[in-house]
Amino acid sequence: EEDDEQPRKVYRKALKVVDQIFQDVRMGEIPSSEEAINVVKSMAQLTMTEPHAMMALSMLKDYDNYTFTHSVNVSVIALAVGRACKLTEEQLRTLGLGGLLHDLGKLRIDVDIITKPGRLTDAEFEAIKQHPGFGAEIIREMEDVTPEVMQIVIGHHLRYDRSGYPASSSERITSPLVEMAAIADAYDAMTTLRSYQRPFTPRRAIARLKEISGSSLHPEYVTNFVDSLGPYPVGSLVRLDNNE
Repeated sequence: EEDDEQPRKVYRKALKVVDQIFQDVRMGEIPSSEEAINVVKSMAQLTMTEPHAMMALSMLKDYDNYTFTHSVNVSVIALAVGRACKLTEEQLRTLGLGGLLHDLGKLRIDVDIITKPGRLTDAEFEAIKQHPGFGAEIIREMEDVTPEVMQIVIGHHLRYDRSGYPASSSERITSPLVEMAAIADAYDAMTTLRSYQRPFTPRRAIARLKEISGSSLHPEYVTNFVDSLGPYPVGSLVRLDNNE
């Protein structure tokens, strides 16, 4: 029972850590990185030993707290991508921390734009495009945040073909961890209910990842991730031989 509970404890702890970091940013304070680093360490270890347990938790969506759960889920899924790409545990920790902090900059965007249910206007989208830069400004003040984590925060919307944003950073983003975080960000967004879209099933999301690999996403990393999930990814609905 304790073994079964461990992933849930770590996941809940990650949610609390993100909540506290977001509160600090809203209050204009410099967030502490210590708790985030510690919880990502636990998440990385679990990813090595129980990868499907953490992935399963990322599929239990909390629609009312999307901002918190999205940050944690991107971290969890990024760790799964990193494991599939055979990263070391130290690299996984860096990737997981980048996933946890990747959207911090959205706290400096007008909340009405962030929560708008319909299509964004051009002006609103231009505002959204500032969030990677804002996020980088925030984590630059935090202790023990490595340059690779900074690259993830700045570059998670750049796309594999560099047609994304911020275009000014495209030549400076060189870490492969950025491409892995982008896959996780896309997968979680696709499988989450939003006001403007119904969620994809895991299998439909995988099909979509394959469609945009080579343009938006790194093709080799997508293949590794998809292969690691197997034919029936966590969250799939299947009918068993006994008809259940």
